[in-house]
Amino acid sequence: QKLEWCMARSRLLQRDLDNLKEASHEEWLENFQPSQVFASMQKGIPAQKHYYAKKGFSNVLLFIFPKEKCVKWFRSKLNAINPWGICKFESIKGVLYGSQTYTFKRYSFKNRQFLPWNCLSIITDTRTYDFVVHDTNSILQFLVGINICL
Repeated sequence: QKLEWCMARSRLLQRDLDNLKEASHEEWLENFQPSQVFASMQKGIPAQKHYYAKKGFSNVLLFIFPKEKCVKWFRSKLNAINPWGICKFESIKGVLYGSQTYTFKRYSFKNRQFLPWNCLSIITDTRTYDFVVHDTNSILQFLVGINICL
């Protein structure tokens, strides 16, 4: 299974490289200009919020709000008391790209339903906020956006 996983990863990476080759340098840069990044981030990007204690995930929309100085995610559950999760910029100590936190590491190779390079985590003093974003462009936009804000 590890061989199959490595081959699938290789095919996905090759596809992403081919897509990058097709895009012109100007088009690529345009996608990552601050105005474009924040326009995308204020619409929200589809993600999965993974929970360490609950050992599960929920589908969310992930946002960056520079004026409010926070990252927010909207839970789509109708029964949620407060559908918004929030992390203020001042509490963020770092952002990790990849499946590097305990939340992601506890998944075994067989039952993991995400790719390691689709993971990102917001680190605070007391906890992590762990997300899986399946669109590579959206992950890059989030990372660019949060780095501009911090």
